[in-house]
Amino acid sequence: MLKVSENNILFINASGHIYQLNNQGVIQNDSSYTSFRIFALWKLQDDTILAAHGETVLNNLGELYQLNDDESVKLKVDQPLTKNFTDQVSVLIQVNKGDIFAFGDKIYKLSNH
Repeated sequence: MLKVSENNILFINASGHIYQLNNQGVIQNDSSYTSFRIFALWKLQDDTILAAHGETVLNNLGELYQLNDDESVKLKVDQPLTKNFTDQVSVLIQVNKGDIFAFGDKIYKLSNH
């Protein structure tokens, strides 16, 4: 679960679908139409929202997306071919220095720009 703003909460269910809730817990929108399953959400210090997934129609590699406040995809975060995720990312964190890490079968340090 991720609080985006006072009246906007993003929630991931066990199937990896994102739901947008208001502050009363009422579903405002649901992303069950997407072709990938989200396993981790994180709001960075600059309010950027990252979503990590692991399962798509085309491959099994983990990928990162930037989301808009309403859960829609803003852009796919491209990874260098030599540093692509080798499995689904299950956790995203940002530490005090601003470094961003993704955890899957390995730990990946992400660029913060």
